[in-house]
Amino acid sequence: MAGSGVTTITVTVKDAANNVSTCTTTFTVNDSTPPTITAPPPITVSTGTGATTCGVTISDATLGAASANDKGLSAVTITHSGVPASNFFPVSMTTITPTDASGVSAAATQTVNVEDTTPTAVSCPASMTITAAMCQVTIPNRLSGIIASDNCTPTVFLSIRQNPVAGTSVVLGVHTITVTVSDAAGESATCVTSITVANSPPANVSAGGPYICE
Repeated sequence: MAGSGVTTITVTVKDAANNVSTCTTTFTVNDSTPPTITAPPPITVSTGTGATTCGVTISDATLGAASANDKGLSAVTITHSGVPASNFFPVSMTTITPTDASGVSAAATQTVNVEDTTPTAVSCPASMTITAAMCQVTIPNRLSGIIASDNCTPTVFLSIRQNPVAGTSVVLGVHTITVTVSDAAGESATCVTSITVANSPPANVSAGGPYICE
């Protein structure tokens, strides 16, 4: 069986006197059948704890190789498109396209999904002490002292909350404030600070007796 391409046929004729004459002709087999292609399976990876970049470098070995077959009619060359420079993947799709020698091609796709699972880095301001002239104060806004950063979400787009919220009334003692920072992927991190509310009696209280909060 002839493969694709041009095949030469030689015809030889000999008579009874052994005189020989030859001629040649050719026929061409055009490969119009696309090859079959099997892409590697989909891949899902995550950025993981402590990542500083919004993506992952994935090796060719991890991506895997496509396989192609053209039933032996033509050589098959597999080319790739969609692979980022240096194999650094954000969320991306890789298209694997095999093309045989006759120019007839087929395509398959492999999906590479990179998930952001890296919590935001957050640092709370130092604890503070507030004096209460009338035995209670309102919790201040501590968010201005928060230092936060994320591998994917710009700082200005981070969600930062404190609990209890600013303006909550509290009495004498130590009060814990929990700050939660969330990124666009829903990953969150917390830090803790506190305020101590100390008693500061009003000036009109007699110096001879204690001031009792009610």
